[in-house]
Amino acid sequence: GTDLTVFTSPGRQQFHPIHPKAGGNLNGSGTPAFRSGDVGMGAVTDNGAGNYTLGLDTAFSDTNYWCAAWGRDTTSNNHALVSAGPAFTKTTSAFQIVVSLFGSGGIDSTEVGISFWGDYA
Repeated sequence: GTDLTVFTSPGRQQFHPIHPKAGGNLNGSGTPAFRSGDVGMGAVTDNGAGNYTLGLDTAFSDTNYWCAAWGRDTTSNNHALVSAGPAFTKTTSAFQIVVSLFGSGGIDSTEVGISFWGDYA
């Protein structure tokens, strides 16, 4: 992953750790599910208001993978925050998040975008 002169074909690029491995656009209201077009995302478990466990289609090699996420606010007065609590699930094949508003509890956000990077097993 450090050579600057070797060509990498598109079929091999996905194995580099900084190539996104999974992600999508989650509708967290009603019955939470990823909209069509997600990449590498599995089932979504609804753990309560704004609390979701996201399954990954392919397991990472360890739990040192990382993600970036954002959530759509469902009110006009606050801002949504996507985070993970200290006791939340983070395994090689599942990741738990909560979408909340500053100063209040979880919300069933109508749109959560998330992407994952790391090494596959």
